[in-house]
Amino acid sequence: MAKTCPICVETLDLWTAIYGAEAGNLALKVLALGGVYVAGGIAVKIIEKIKDGTFFRAFRDKWHFEHLLENIPVSVVLNEGAPLMGAAYEALAAMQKQEAWNAR
Repeated sequence: MAKTCPICVETLDLWTAIYGAEAGNLALKVLALGGVYVAGGIAVKIIEKIKDGTFFRAFRDKWHFEHLLENIPVSVVLNEGAPLMGAAYEALAAMQKQEAWNAR
């Protein structure tokens, strides 16, 4: 992020572009018209790189689907623990559902 190492800068550019491209692919696969939420520690740590447009250009660069993707909102969740909390919530819900099923 300090831009002191040219190879590190190129690597982060490439990684961010791939991250954006895959987020765009997923948005198309699930037709995420309500928006895409990028969460986790990496997104928070490279937020300035995400803001520079590299992520969003790659997110939208999908041939005939560019217009669709440019209208899908993308948000970065700043709470690094959010994905883990969501997974814990889903695990608890699954356990409760299983317990209810077993009680029958």
